[in-house]
Amino acid sequence: MDNVNQISVSITYGHPRKLTLINIFVEKNTIVREAIEKSGILNLFPEINLECAGIGVFSKIVELSTPLHHRDRIEIYCPLIIDPRQARRNRASKS
Repeated sequence: MDNVNQISVSITYGHPRKLTLINIFVEKNTIVREAIEKSGILNLFPEINLECAGIGVFSKIVELSTPLHHRDRIEIYCPLIIDPRQARRNRASKS
């Protein structure tokens, strides 16, 4: 780490065709929204809508205003294409 006032965080996005992981340094007291914006992931995936997307830190859903800690992993969740229960029903009906 370059500076004692910085922390390391990672941002992941599970796009259906590709998992993306970006590691960045941010200032202490940075919130989730700021880290996502700083990472540049919104430029790579313009379909991400932070107001609608599920956002988590280590699989726990959080608000965009959640403060981050050193080595946190921010996860941006893709919207489901189909309900998992319906997908199971569809597979079972084909059998």
